[in-house]
Amino acid sequence: MHLLNPSLSEATSAQIEEHARRFVDNAPCGYLITDRDGKLLMINEMLLEWLQYGPEEMPADTSFPDLLTPAGRIYYDTHLFPLLKLQGRVREISLSFLRRDGSELP
Repeated sequence: MHLLNPSLSEATSAQIEEHARRFVDNAPCGYLITDRDGKLLMINEMLLEWLQYGPEEMPADTSFPDLLTPAGRIYYDTHLFPLLKLQGRVREISLSFLRRDGSELP
């Protein structure tokens, strides 16, 4: 996180970071962050709820493709991941997630 005022104290910085985390967790959308290999680094509470996981129930070694349907995993492996490696971004994609109970979340 980049602070606009570098003279802010560490306590203030921690408060801002906590506020940002609560903001992301309560956003009306799913949000996740991965590393360059697709391993999940962060997933917000809304997406966890939609995927039917509690805050501490998502396995630590989960990767983004693990959350996708079989068709989505194939698309990720053959198109999305190579494009991310090559260009560093993708736009306007549509994938379905696999909920904990096996149903799909478009």
